[in-house]
Amino acid sequence: MNCSTWPHRPERFDSFLSSLFDRYLLGSLATGASKMGKGCIAALGLSNSTLARAYMERIEKLDVAITFCDAAKDVETSVEQMRFQPWNISLGNYFIGTRTEKDLTIKEVESLPEYIESK
Repeated sequence: MNCSTWPHRPERFDSFLSSLFDRYLLGSLATGASKMGKGCIAALGLSNSTLARAYMERIEKLDVAITFCDAAKDVETSVEQMRFQPWNISLGNYFIGTRTEKDLTIKEVESLPEYIESK
């Protein structure tokens, strides 16, 4: 794995870290980000806004630090501002999300029954 552009690089990748990369990078929940993963709408079964809101509420109850960035390019800056190594398993849980304007995501949302009914 090429991590030459990362602000902080691990000395090695253990099996736990590899599983995180498989799940959240290679199998990204970001729609269209990886051919190895499903987008969050399909993977998490978020077929309407109530389910999506409930999912975020469950994350908040787990004492997860939630940060939203305006664009994917801002995620690196957000991680750098944390001033720690984000793969350190002794850290608390955190979630970094981005707003998307990708055509594939918009098409997925527009195909949801709730969206069609609201039109």
